[in-house]
Amino acid sequence: MVSNGPLIELATLSEYAKHIQPKFIFWMWFEGNDLINLENEKKSVILMQYLDSRFTQDLFHRQDVIDNAILADLKHIIAALEKKTAENRMEKSNPSFNVSFSEIAKLSHLRRRLDSSIGCSSDIDPLLTRIMNSFKTRVDEWNGKLYFVYLPAFDRYEDKINSCVKKRLNMERDKVLAMAKEAGINIIDATELFDSHNDPLSLFPLRLTGHYNSEGYKIIASEIDNRIQ
Repeated sequence: MVSNGPLIELATLSEYAKHIQPKFIFWMWFEGNDLINLENEKKSVILMQYLDSRFTQDLFHRQDVIDNAILADLKHIIAALEKKTAENRMEKSNPSFNVSFSEIAKLSHLRRRLDSSIGCSSDIDPLLTRIMNSFKTRVDEWNGKLYFVYLPAFDRYEDKINSCVKKRLNMERDKVLAMAKEAGINIIDATELFDSHNDPLSLFPLRLTGHYNSEGYKIIASEIDNRIQ
C-alpha cells in the first residue's frame, strides 16, 4: 500500500494476516522512503502500541465501522481532490510553471543532490530491529515463512545523483539487511538483481525517478516466484 512504512505494515500483519495465516509473507522494503515513513509513523501513539503483540483494534471484525468512518470522511477527500484539480489547471495555464506544488514544497530535486540536506552519514533507528523481531515472531506463530524484499531506489543508479547520497544508500542497505538477517528473516535483495542488469535505469519509467516499470517489476516477481518454488 502506498506510503505504508514499517509500523503500519506491522499493524496490518497483526490485524489481518494473523486471521488469514498465509504460508508466505513478503515484506516489501523500499529504500527510497521507508526509513522516512518510520520517522513519521513512530509519532503515532496507536501505531507504537503494535509493538506489543497483545494489542489489537480488532479491525478484521469491524469492517462496518471502518466503512462508516471512510464515508464520513469523504467530504474531506473530495475537497482535497477538487483542490488538486484546481492546482493542475493553474499549472496547465502557465506552461513555464512546470514543477508541481508538491515538488516545490519538498524541494525534491534539490534535496536529492545536496550533501547538506541529506548527508553521507546514516543512522538507523533501533526501533526497526524491534519491528523486525515482532514481524518474525508473529509469522512464526502460524508457521508462515517471512521474506524481506529489499527494493532499490532510482538514486542508486542515476549518474547525476550526488555520490554522497549513493554512499548513504549503501550504508543504509548494509545496516537494514544486517538487521533482517539478525532477526532470522529470509532476504530477497532486488538490488543485486538490478545491479546485474546491463541497464538498470531502463527498469524505471522513462528512465525517471519513481518506482519501477513493468520490466523492473517482472524481474522482482520472477525472483519471488523462484524462491516460493
